[in-house]
Amino acid sequence: MASVGGKYEELTRPHLVNPRDTMTPMYSTVFGNLLASPSELDAAYWRRSLESPVLFSTAFRALASSTHDNHQVVIEIGSNSALRGPIQQILRSINMSFTYCATMRSNESNLSRVLSVAGTAYVNHLPVDLIAVNEGYQGETLTDLPPYPWQREDIPWAETRISKQWRLRQFPRHELLGARCLESNDFEPAWRNILKGEEVLWINHHRMMGYIVFPAVGYIALASEAIRQITGSSISTLEQVMFMEALVRDEEDIEIMTTMRKTTMNATMDSDWYEFTVCSYNGQGWTKHCSGRVRGGTDQPLPSNTISEPFARQISSYRWYRRCEKKGLEYGSRFEGLQDITASPLRNAARGRVEDDRELHDSYYAIHPTIVDQCLQVMVIASDKGVSHYPDKAGMPLYIDRVYLAPGSSSMLVEATTTDPTKESLSGYFKVVSEATSDVVLEMKGLRLLPAPEAVLESKGSKLATHLQWKPDIRFMSATQQVPTPVGLDQQKTQTLAIAGILLIFAMMEALEPHDELPPYMASYKKLSIGIGRTILQGKYDHIPGIGTVKSMDREQRTVLFRSLQGQFPEHRVERCYNDAWRYASEHPEKLINGGVYEDTSLIETIKGIVEWSLELYNWKGFLGPLAHANPGLRVLEVGAGAGSATVNILDALTTEHGDRLFGQYTVTDTVPAFVKQLEERFEGVPKLEYKRLDITKSATDQGFTEESYDLVVVCNVLYETPILCQSLAHIRSLLAPGGRLLLYEPCSELPHFDIVMGLLPNWWLGVGDNQVDKPHVSVERWEQELVQAGFSGLDGFHYNAPAPFYWQALMLSTNPAVNTPRESMNLLCTSETRYQTWMQSLAVCLSSDGYDVHWCTFEEDLPTENVIAVLDFDRPFLYDISQATYTKIQSWLASVKRLLWVTHSMQIECKDPRYCLILGLTRTLRYELNVDVGTCEIDLFEEAAHPVVMQAYRQLGTPIGGQTIRDFEFILHRGVGHTGRAAITKVTDHLHSTDQQRSYQLDIQTIGDFSSLGWRPVSLEEVGPHDVEVKASYLALNFKDLMMALGIVERTKTMDFCFEGSGIVTRVGSEVTTIQVGDSVASFHPQPMRSLAVLPADGVVRPPKGVSLAEAAAVPSAYGTAICTLLGIGKLQKGQSVLVHSACGAVGLAAVHVCQSVGAEVCQTI
Repeated sequence: MASVGGKYEELTRPHLVNPRDTMTPMYSTVFGNLLASPSELDAAYWRRSLESPVLFSTAFRALASSTHDNHQVVIEIGSNSALRGPIQQILRSINMSFTYCATMRSNESNLSRVLSVAGTAYVNHLPVDLIAVNEGYQGETLTDLPPYPWQREDIPWAETRISKQWRLRQFPRHELLGARCLESNDFEPAWRNILKGEEVLWINHHRMMGYIVFPAVGYIALASEAIRQITGSSISTLEQVMFMEALVRDEEDIEIMTTMRKTTMNATMDSDWYEFTVCSYNGQGWTKHCSGRVRGGTDQPLPSNTISEPFARQISSYRWYRRCEKKGLEYGSRFEGLQDITASPLRNAARGRVEDDRELHDSYYAIHPTIVDQCLQVMVIASDKGVSHYPDKAGMPLYIDRVYLAPGSSSMLVEATTTDPTKESLSGYFKVVSEATSDVVLEMKGLRLLPAPEAVLESKGSKLATHLQWKPDIRFMSATQQVPTPVGLDQQKTQTLAIAGILLIFAMMEALEPHDELPPYMASYKKLSIGIGRTILQGKYDHIPGIGTVKSMDREQRTVLFRSLQGQFPEHRVERCYNDAWRYASEHPEKLINGGVYEDTSLIETIKGIVEWSLELYNWKGFLGPLAHANPGLRVLEVGAGAGSATVNILDALTTEHGDRLFGQYTVTDTVPAFVKQLEERFEGVPKLEYKRLDITKSATDQGFTEESYDLVVVCNVLYETPILCQSLAHIRSLLAPGGRLLLYEPCSELPHFDIVMGLLPNWWLGVGDNQVDKPHVSVERWEQELVQAGFSGLDGFHYNAPAPFYWQALMLSTNPAVNTPRESMNLLCTSETRYQTWMQSLAVCLSSDGYDVHWCTFEEDLPTENVIAVLDFDRPFLYDISQATYTKIQSWLASVKRLLWVTHSMQIECKDPRYCLILGLTRTLRYELNVDVGTCEIDLFEEAAHPVVMQAYRQLGTPIGGQTIRDFEFILHRGVGHTGRAAITKVTDHLHSTDQQRSYQLDIQTIGDFSSLGWRPVSLEEVGPHDVEVKASYLALNFKDLMMALGIVERTKTMDFCFEGSGIVTRVGSEVTTIQVGDSVASFHPQPMRSLAVLPADGVVRPPKGVSLAEAAAVPSAYGTAICTLLGIGKLQKGQSVLVHSACGAVGLAAVHVCQSVGAEVCQTI
């Protein structure tokens, strides 16, 4: 700002000539001290304020230090409590505590906030002007209160427990745990919290795959704080901690409940342990996130406090966190504190150092969750010996066997070891030792990490391969095909919109006609509404159904008709907008008269909603998809983005299903700096976006833009506001590269139903004056004239957003003409048999009409080497089964050819004859070895429609695209549209298919702990050995071990799969099998994987007894096999003996009871 400081001082000095004698003292953020004299606030001061850094901390410390009274109130006047965090940190640093309140907060009404501020000030003994607070309402003073003072020594009231606990809370509200639920008791205590993102800012630093995810260590902090409040112990121990569904935070506040319940040792004694559960409410139901056991103190000896010396392999903290970022773990600064990282190159071990700054603790923590998360990171580093990459299969904690947590110190050392990580999970251990006391302050045993959901990893993780993807190319589309087409609107609903607009015009006429003193824009609005109203009465719009009836109605009848239209509008946002405008005309005309309607943010939002809906009517992907496919490095400029309504549609159209962006650069601009800032906040995190200020009424190059630097300029609802249309268009054209496109979306309504709503905005009238009569927008024909005058190609094509005459906007396409290159001679090569074919002759005529000098050549003559279109494949695959002489001639010719387009039949899309494919390999080899412009154009049908595609393919052959190094050499005409190929990201497994006609499917889980990833994957059929049988499964069962393995509680080894337990029909038998035949019903329980077609040993299957169904047979093997083996085989159970069966209601328990009863044993059961 130093460059404009002098000018700023010069301009402000005349306004500060006669300062007042006194002023309210203020603490200046320029000097950081108290200012009491108005003379100090001269022009030089305000210049220094512009140029100098803001010394907020210095000024506020001076203010706070000026008083020794903690009973002070800080009121922040501004949006969204932006200074709350800094103020609290400053007060903590000087051991002071003020009462803080804000005048505005997100998701709260301004009225409630102002009343809250007034109440806070009043209860803190500050004078409050209640008449001003109540907007002039004069209240009445109570005169019947007793004249004697209150006696507070002995309060003779009956106070409930809940009231007393509410007044005398033992613990303040914790930022994660919240406050104790007063209705709970000490045996089953509960806490409730509303988690607000603006209060617990460090949670926003924990992002996974772009989402803010509540860290798993936060649940440990919740449980340890809860047990501290119950037992008073700052040391806690947790066991069997299970993490369920992740808590993903969006912009809404989240309700969290933490409940605890004492565990019992027997019927009469409680243990020191509590069972805890953490869940959240999403507005529809409760979700369980974490459960486990917790106690105060510890019941086991502490581990050794010995920490290994630094390991040999040193790891850069910066590089480590950049690796995490590439894998989708986007840590913020609070989670990026791991230092002095080293790893062992010989075993899975690592160590590091963490620092816990207690000045950053807004609530009590033994060790802050961000620090505990950094300790988890050390374990992940140990898993691959710190070599290179963050393991894809280790991202989210699933289970912890035991946690010991004690108060930490400012600096701590952490050491972690892991077992060899499997494909699905990572298991390990770590401990943390305080450098100040050498005590172990944190230990985690049996910690298991599992991947994030596969769907998220697929969208964010590494891509495995690419394949050639053929899509329509905009260079082969006509102008009318290029313009985005609108979604068809219902005719009846568009008529409803027109009728509602006419009714609104009459209402506005009645509200405004008696008044002459109006703001300038409302005067224009009045002139518009009265003028249109009179033309309606004169019969101009009588061709619209229903207008004649409206003209004859009085005010009450029109009101009834308008209300009857509810529910018939094209979209709810449109209905809301018209309802708001009607409300002003009929209920609050005074706001129209004094211009107060513009101050109504709700009306502005509804008008913005109708603009957004209008943009959504078009198929943006139909235009932007082929454009981005043709030019992968597309450079896009959006002029006047405003709130980003069009930006959302454009970004959606330019994003693939994998989340990749189909552009090289996207510049979002607006004339208002505040809008630019809002756009930057709204689209934060979107790659390749840049934000700039641009006033298109002025030269763009003077504002820092480069000429001819964009391939596409998008302008939505902007140019109609500019004073001179042609001048604004010329400024846009200067930014477009030759051949670049302008996509223009502007109002151009024939009926007045759109103008009567949009006219309520002052900006709507900015463009009136450039031969725009009464309303700022012009017709499509006028746009055509302005575009040509500005140097554009004119209107290449356009589409109204609704059928005539109900449209109100048009989407128009124009081009910055490229320099025409002179046409050269063209050699049309064919065989002597095909030269006189109709298609060949028509192609020659088209080339001549386009300016080419066509020369006919046949293969039997001398072959040309430049500017050749070869149609040798017209009637047969020319290269297939050629003679030696032909091969020698082709070899000699192609070695010297410079530019050649070979026209052939379809090969890469719907190939009907693979013999034509020989030319693909030949031309690709020529380009690779000789670097010549040789390409192919594949045609599905040799019809006249193919001629323009062939000529365009020749023009585009080897031509750089958009100033890049990308060049096209292969083109395909498919179903009337020209296609080009681009390398697209894919997974190899998506393109692998089984060659067997009959497949088998194996049950598998992709992500341990996520049952939504449980499914069947195709596998190859196995060979049936001499002693084997193949069983087609009818019923399959998942036993307890399978479920524990799927949950991740039982570790899954590389050879462990879901076992085959079920029943089915035998489909094949081995050569040596005699006891089982094809078609037999069998049951089995075998370690073989669970498959739909399983090959099992013949002695591992058994026929079910008669009367036992296949469904019943599938449930028997595991449960009854366990019971029989343990009771009869191992236990040698006999008649008369007694057996205690725990959990007798489960499958094994029921089977055990049945076996005991069958041998005559006495059974005792627990449930």
